[in-house]
Amino acid sequence: MKREVSKGNMNDRIKKCERIRELQKERGWSDSELARRVGVNKSTIARWYKVDMMPATFHKVCEAFELSEEQFYCAGKEVLVDVRIQRRLQRMNEDEKELYDRIGDLIVDWSEEHKS
Repeated sequence: MKREVSKGNMNDRIKKCERIRELQKERGWSDSELARRVGVNKSTIARWYKVDMMPATFHKVCEAFELSEEQFYCAGKEVLVDVRIQRRLQRMNEDEKELYDRIGDLIVDWSEEHKS
């Protein structure tokens, strides 16, 4: 399936590629490492600047960075959750998650009560 080079979405495509580069830099990943994690050839990554990546590939990119698609687009915003916290939450059982939520609620309550 051949994808066309579309000028209408070129800015979006470039922003997406720049965000990928930021994430690679944060993690110290080369193009080879990203390609390995996504399951594509290294040369495919360079083509993303010229041709839109398939939605399934974008999903794999997000998975490689352990981000949802929403988090991918929220760079630098408070919506992004620390990747380490996400990893810990994934390993927790339901009882641990409930305790984690309770502790979080207590911290928020305490902070609101002790505002200057």
